[in-house]
Amino acid sequence: MSSRESQLIGKTLGNRYRVEKEIGKGAVAIVYRGTDLQTNTPIAIKQLMDTARQADEAQITRFERESNAMEKLSHPNIVNVHDTFSLDGDHLIVMDYVSGGSLNDLLKQQTRLDMNYALKIAHDIASAMIFVHDEDIIHRDIKPDNILISRDGTARLTDFGMARFTYMSRLTTKDVMLGSLLYMAPEQFKTGEAVKQSDIWAYGIMLYEIMTGEKPFTKPQDIIVTQQIPVISMRPEASPKVSEFVDKLLEKEVRKRIPDFGNVKIELEILMKSS
Repeated sequence: MSSRESQLIGKTLGNRYRVEKEIGKGAVAIVYRGTDLQTNTPIAIKQLMDTARQADEAQITRFERESNAMEKLSHPNIVNVHDTFSLDGDHLIVMDYVSGGSLNDLLKQQTRLDMNYALKIAHDIASAMIFVHDEDIIHRDIKPDNILISRDGTARLTDFGMARFTYMSRLTTKDVMLGSLLYMAPEQFKTGEAVKQSDIWAYGIMLYEIMTGEKPFTKPQDIIVTQQIPVISMRPEASPKVSEFVDKLLEKEVRKRIPDFGNVKIELEILMKSS
């Protein structure tokens, strides 16, 4: 952390949000825990890092787009944004503090999840993604790190830093191949283009991972040429229908994949009733 970033700790933003401690760090941003002094409730504060801003001016615009998008996305399965700041050269987003950590943190503790709870998380995120896609936003970075777990076990989607807003022009050609490589869909490697069904693929990777404790592909080239081992082969107690459902999410051809998250949610609800 640079001295500039560490100096944020202890400050009060807008005479309301006190910054208390760092709780997470990614490639372009740091997340702090803080307190909303007006409501005396915990909040999270996301700060664009100096290194990201200096390396690529488009990161600033992307960060601003993220905050604008998340302010519109009020949904029980999406982390809500309360406020945004550009303060002394810092770019900051104030949002919900989700106390249970990330889905990735949970996987580190349990390796793989109970099948019924995995379906519940999948249902929560499908509900969020219906809303996101209805707003013409492609998330482009669905993965366990970007799913937070509330105290009651509810899953909530976060981090729209890689999102593509289909109603806006691209920032730069660097927008084309954004995302996490092992969650990218085959069409992204072939054409460089993410479509809404690419989010369904990444969601399928996430679901496979939380059910089996393993990623279906360990190298980017395998995503295009190798077929994943079925969930039921990795987790014999899984029902054949659940395993087939995940396979449909991970169809390599877009036209064969489940077409949208509305259909994903319908199929999930059938599976959850029969489990």
